[in-house]
Amino acid sequence: MACRSPGEKRAAPFSVRNQHPVELTVLQQAPRAAKSYASGPAVLALDTDWTSHWVFPKQGKDDLRMDGETLRTNLRVGWGLGSDWDLEVEIPLIYASGGILDGFIDGFHQFFGFPQNGRPNYPRNQYEIRALRNVPGQGVATAYELREDELGFGDIPVHLAWFPVRDTHGFSLGLRASMELPTGKEELGFGNGALDWALGFSGQWDGDWLSLFGWGSYTWSGTPDRARQAGLSYQDRRLLGMGAEIFVFDGWSAIVQAEIQNSVLGNLDDPNANGNQAPIYAGFRWRMSPGVALDAGVGEDLLPNVSPDVVLHVALRFDL
Repeated sequence: MACRSPGEKRAAPFSVRNQHPVELTVLQQAPRAAKSYASGPAVLALDTDWTSHWVFPKQGKDDLRMDGETLRTNLRVGWGLGSDWDLEVEIPLIYASGGILDGFIDGFHQFFGFPQNGRPNYPRNQYEIRALRNVPGQGVATAYELREDELGFGDIPVHLAWFPVRDTHGFSLGLRASMELPTGKEELGFGNGALDWALGFSGQWDGDWLSLFGWGSYTWSGTPDRARQAGLSYQDRRLLGMGAEIFVFDGWSAIVQAEIQNSVLGNLDDPNANGNQAPIYAGFRWRMSPGVALDAGVGEDLLPNVSPDVVLHVALRFDL
């Protein structure tokens, strides 16, 4: 029994995805454990991410303007469909504003020696989140805009998972097929108005005091009408991630994880927008009681001048 302690405690990575506002409009499979849920209603979780966005303005022919904060709360519900299958649905709620985090983040970056990318030289707690396209013969067109001080639902992902390998020498493997319903208002920047699809995998190895995770996915991205009218098409997303959960002592564990992905704005001529993104997250999990866990972590960008800048992640999960 001792050698299976992580598995018994439902080891899993943080269920957090890239919080870049444009990336949020395209389906992404958030990391999860490579084990199926129990039959019937199995999981109820609330994932909340408070994110500061900043990139240095105007670096290419086009222009990604990213200065503001987003708050995204995601209700996640999971059902077990048998010993090897389960279904998961997410309902995200999104709000954007100029926020209050700029002073804290300037100090955070200075304390740890992280790049500031010119951020302290600009006014604090301002707001502008837009992608501008320089259209030959027509001038500048807005390809994407996230409206300030608007509260609304994002697109709703639905994930069907199959787990063909379970606890074989500590290793488990899951495969997922996902679709995202276009429920977010495209004109407010909450969705892309298209039906997105994705295929992915998740792997997991559980040891005595350590669990290791790996995941990857490919998303066929839909392009919003506004971007298409500006002559911009979204790229399909390719993503790989890895992480670990370390069981420190009873009820507490440390988690670290990182991803690398291409940008759906790969066709926008601005290096702040069209390069790869590599967020990293670190934090802890507190198992407050049997079936109840609280996650808290901080996310940072590993690559310079790429949004999101800093993510504060909190999640509460109930195993039903």
